Amino acid sequence: MSITGSEQWMYQFAADFYDFPIGQSLRFEDGDSAYLSRTPASASNRKTWTWSGWVKRGNLGAAYELFGCGANSTADTRCFFGSGGTGDQLEMYVRDSSTIRGRLITTQVFRDASAWYHIVVVWDSSNATSSNRFRLYINGDRVTSFATEVQPPLNTDSLWNSTQLSYIGRTRDDTNTPFDGYLADVNFIDGQALDPTSFGQTKSGIWIPKDTAGLTFGTNGFRLGYANSAAIGDDTSGNTNDFTVNNLVASDVVLDSPTNNFGVMSSIDKGDGTATYSEGNLKVSVGDNEEAFGSFGMSSGKWYWEIRYVSSASSNNKIGLGIADTAVPNNNEVTNNGHQGTTYAPNDILAVAVDVDNETFSFYKNGSIIETDTDWSAKGWASIKPIVTSSNSSGEEVCILNFGQDDTFAGAISATGNTDENGQGVFKYAPPSGFLSLCSANLPSGAIDTLADETPEDYFNTVLYSGNNNNSQTISGVGFEPSMLWIKCRDSVEHHHISDAVRGANKFLFSNETNAERTGSHDGGENTVAYTSDGFSFTSTGVADEINFGSRSYVAWNWKANAAGVSNTDGSITSTVSVGATSQQNWFSIVSWTGTGANATVGHGLNGATPELILLKNRNDATNWTAGCTHYPSGWQNYQRLNDTSAVLTASSVWNNTAPATSVFSVGTSNGANGSGDGIIAYCFANAEGLCKVGAYGPGTGNSNGPFVFTGFRPAFILVKGIGGTINWAIRDNKRLGRNPTEHYLIPDLSNVEGSASSTGVDFLSNGFRFRGGSGIGNLSGANYIYLAIAEQPFKYANAR
Repeated sequence: MSITGSEQWMYQFAADFYDFPIGQSLRFEDGDSAYLSRTPASASNRKTWTWSGWVKRGNLGAAYELFGCGANSTADTRCFFGSGGTGDQLEMYVRDSSTIRGRLITTQVFRDASAWYHIVVVWDSSNATSSNRFRLYINGDRVTSFATEVQPPLNTDSLWNSTQLSYIGRTRDDTNTPFDGYLADVNFIDGQALDPTSFGQTKSGIWIPKDTAGLTFGTNGFRLGYANSAAIGDDTSGNTNDFTVNNLVASDVVLDSPTNNFGVMSSIDKGDGTATYSEGNLKVSVGDNEEAFGSFGMSSGKWYWEIRYVSSASSNNKIGLGIADTAVPNNNEVTNNGHQGTTYAPNDILAVAVDVDNETFSFYKNGSIIETDTDWSAKGWASIKPIVTSSNSSGEEVCILNFGQDDTFAGAISATGNTDENGQGVFKYAPPSGFLSLCSANLPSGAIDTLADETPEDYFNTVLYSGNNNNSQTISGVGFEPSMLWIKCRDSVEHHHISDAVRGANKFLFSNETNAERTGSHDGGENTVAYTSDGFSFTSTGVADEINFGSRSYVAWNWKANAAGVSNTDGSITSTVSVGATSQQNWFSIVSWTGTGANATVGHGLNGATPELILLKNRNDATNWTAGCTHYPSGWQNYQRLNDTSAVLTASSVWNNTAPATSVFSVGTSNGANGSGDGIIAYCFANAEGLCKVGAYGPGTGNSNGPFVFTGFRPAFILVKGIGGTINWAIRDNKRLGRNPTEHYLIPDLSNVEGSASSTGVDFLSNGFRFRGGSGIGNLSGANYIYLAIAEQPFKYANAR
C-alpha cells in the first residue's frame, strides 16, 4: 500500500499514535450463546450511570445484545442492535411493568463490520433537563437523531444496577440473539453521568481510547479488559466485581483491538452467493460458486495469512484460496484449489503469501510451500483482497482464517505464537521473511502523516451554509484557504458553480451545462466571491443570485492546492499548475493552458503521481465538459461528459489515445479539450493511500444488497458515474446527513434540488462504501461505474461509521 517515494516498511505502529494501546478484545460467537453474567450483591445508583465499550460487529441484521438485565418479561433494561426492519439500528430501553420509562432507537444504522465503534450510554434520570436524561454517544459524538425517543420522567430508576442478574453480550431473555463480534475495554460507572471524554479523546481528527484506570467506578462499577485469558471475567477497576464466564474460553481472547484492527472476512462484501460467517467473521462456509472476501485491501507490500481447513460436504475438496481485485468489473480472481496433485483434508493448515509489488503469490500446506504463481501481471490490478471460494457442487466447504489475531483457530489447536518480523500477529507457522500480518499496525502511513496531526480535512472539506438574501457574508469552517470551490444550492433548482484560484475565485463554470466561463453567478448576480484563510466570502452589490439567496441551503466542496499556481513546462504546452499536496504526496492539481488545436502534452504538476481522473472544460466556448478515467473499458481512448448522462464515448481527438504519465497528460484536437487559442481548465486526481481513490465497481444489483467498494479509507466524498447507459453523475458526502445510510445526493449534470430516498442509500464505512438502495445513480442492476472518493479518515486509524 505504498505511496510515491515510500516503501512498505515505513510504518506507524499503534504505540506511536495511541496514548493508550489496547492489546486484546473478547470474541463473542452468537451460535455459542456466549456471554458474561453477574448478580450485584446490592443495588446501587439506579438513577445515574454510564456504560462505555468498544465494539466490532460480526454478523449483522438481527437483535444482537450488548448488555442488559431484567426481573421478568415486562421489567428490564436492554441495549442491542436490531430494531425495526434493518436489524442494525441501536436500541436502548428501560421498562417497568410493561411501561416504557426511557427508549432510544437510532435512525442511524451500524453496518460496519471491519472496524471499531466506541459506544457510550448514559442514564441520568435525575438531570433537570429532560432531554439530557437518556443519552447515546458514538465515537465521541452525541447522537441526536432518533426514530424513537422517550426520555424518562425525573428520577426514574432503571433495572440496570439493581440486584437483578446482569449480562454483557446478552439480555434477560435468552431467546433474543446474543451479541456477535468483539468487545474491548468495557467500563461501567456507578453513580456518575460521564461524557465520552472520560473514555476517549480526539487526536488528529480520530476518536481513540483513553486509559480509564483513574476513574471512580462506584460501588457496582467495573472494568473488563480481558487481559488475562485465564480469568476472562475479571474486573480490573479495583472493585473485584467479577463476571461469570458462559461459553467463552481462553482462545476467545484475541489480538484484534481498537488500536490494532485485524482483518476479517467481510460480511458486507459477500460477492456471489450466500456465504455464512461465524467466530468473529473468521469462519466461513462457502457453497458452489460462492465467494467470501477479506476486509483488507493490498496495493503494495508482502502479506501473509493462514487458513485451517475444517470440513467439506464431500470428498471432492474444491475450496479456492487466494486474491481478487478490489474493483469488481472484469474481476478475475487469482485462486488456487490446492495445487495439482496436492490434496488437503480437515485440520490441514493452508496459507497464502502475497508479494504485491512483484506480483507473485505462494501457497503453503502445513508449513511447506506447494506452489508460487505469477499470473495476475496482465490484469492491471490496483489493489487486491483475500478471497475464499468453492466450486463444490455437492455442498459447502468450511474453513477458518487467521490474519494474525488467533493462531488457535478458535481453540481448534494449541497456540504457537509465531509473529511477523514487525512483532505483530500470531501464527501457527512463522511467516516467510518480510511478509506481514493483515492488521492496522502494519499498514503504511500513506499520504496523511497522522503523527504530525495531519488529517484529510486539511486538504478537502465540505461545509454547509445558508444564504442571507444576497447580503455580504463570510463562510468559515473549511479549515484552509480553498484553491477550488464547488457550490450547489440544495433546496432550489440552481446551477452548480465551480471556481478555482488559477482562474479567479469569482469566475465560475457550471458542471450541468456547456456554457463558457462567467464572472459572478450563473444568473448574472453581482456577488463578488473571494477565498479566505478559512473559507470564502460574498460581497453584495444588491442583485440576487444563485449562491447566496434568501435562506436557501447550500453545500460547498473545497479543495486545497497551491493558490494561483506556477508555470509548468513539462509538456509541449506551457501550463499554469496549482498542486494539491499533503506532507507526503501530490494528489490533486488545477491545470490551465491555452489550446493549440493540435495533439499535445500538458504538464499536470503532480510530480511522480499519475492522474487517474481528469475533468476538463473549455473556458471560452460553449462545449461539453470532458471526463477521462483510467478505469474506462478502453482507458484513455474513452471519455464521458460531466454535463450529461451519456455512456462512455470513444474519440482519439480528446486524449489522443494516450494514458497520462507521471508528469504530463495528453490532449488531442477536440475543440472542447484543446481548442486553438481557447483557455482550458482541468482538474486532475491521483490515487493517494488513505486520502484519494479513483476506481471502478460493479455490476450493480438494483437492490439493497449493492456492491461494496474498497477504498482504503472512510469516505468524506464520493462522485460516481455509470459507464454504460444513460445514467446521471451523483455526489454524496459525509456532512449533509452525517450518518448511515447516506441518502442525500446531488447530480452534477442537472440543476435539480437535492434528492433523498431509501433507494439512493449508501453506507460510508471504515474501509470504503456500500450501496444500500437500487437507484441507478450508483446501483443500477447490471451497470458498472467509475468513482472518485476522498477520505475522512484513513483505514489505518478509521473508526467504524
